[in-house]
Amino acid sequence: MSSRSTSNIKPENKLNDLVKICESLIKDALYENIFPGCVLNIYYSGNTIYYKGFGRFDYNENSKKVKKYTIYDIASLTKVMAVVPAVMILYDKGQIDIEEKVSYYIPEFNRENKNKIRIKHLLSHSSGLPSYREYFRKSKIKQDVINHILNEPLEYKTNSDYSDLGFILLGYIIERITNSSLADFCEKNIFKPLNMNSTFYRPPRELWEKIPPTEKCSWRKKTIQGEVHDENSYAMGGIAGHAGLFSNAGNIAKYCRMILDDGVYKEKQIIKRETIKKFTMRIKGIKNCKWGLGWRMFMGKDDVIGNILSPESFGHLGYTGTSLWIDPKMNLFTILLTNRVYPTRENKKITAFRPLLHDEIWKSLRT
Repeated sequence: MSSRSTSNIKPENKLNDLVKICESLIKDALYENIFPGCVLNIYYSGNTIYYKGFGRFDYNENSKKVKKYTIYDIASLTKVMAVVPAVMILYDKGQIDIEEKVSYYIPEFNRENKNKIRIKHLLSHSSGLPSYREYFRKSKIKQDVINHILNEPLEYKTNSDYSDLGFILLGYIIERITNSSLADFCEKNIFKPLNMNSTFYRPPRELWEKIPPTEKCSWRKKTIQGEVHDENSYAMGGIAGHAGLFSNAGNIAKYCRMILDDGVYKEKQIIKRETIKKFTMRIKGIKNCKWGLGWRMFMGKDDVIGNILSPESFGHLGYTGTSLWIDPKMNLFTILLTNRVYPTRENKKITAFRPLLHDEIWKSLRT
């Protein structure tokens, strides 16, 4: 999986063609209001071959311009940049067993038909828990949300359905095991070792105006900027397993490179190579499962990320319009950060743009 080799780097004219294609697609996206601004980072065979910001914070022509280091609310990328690496690190230390029952770590979960659900089921979105619930409408603190999930009936037994609820529980389990907040554990064991100094939960107020706004929220009755967009995460204090992280593309690239480099960053082993391999393999034997252990696997034609990526590739999407995708076969990853939910989440044009962009990137680097 290592990305240390640079033997496959494309001739300069090929890279220039790729740049022209990406910039043309993004400029069209800005014109069509797919999002007000974005950052694109492409890493290939040992080199960052493209890294640039486009557009503005919102659709006002006088709003701030997006720079390549602009920090975004990365939404569900939180799952694979906080919870998944935290579980991998604890797995390496022997502090969590993915085959163990959830009730071993949360005894209150041992009720009704939940006593057979294991940690691996939460990671692979196959626990039977619902995808989403609006707990924020009746929860004032984090424990309220946790209690609602503990009491939530299962929706299925042998299937797979993307679930925020499972990752909220995983974040809670990490806190119980480590006796620290999820934010503190991730800062100490992931972000600080990788020099990710622009990645955090709950950005300090002095940074809010430097972060693009997400949505004009009817529930909070204001435009959300610098605070987490996801309402359930907000109700939990902004620190949760499913959403809440803010980061920029440069920081995310450090994390992705560590994954490509077999868990090594600056000669330090952050996560064991065998663990990364285990977590990035598609789960078998579960109906409709598109997941490894926390990671979304490429499923072929008409996938959410594109049509022609390598079968071994994996990544994740974020509701606010973010994505990261890693292809170990190609020694390649892409990071796209946007605030497509501004001013409303009803803008879903990115669902057609994202696969188009990634197909063009993969096509250009394969030929």
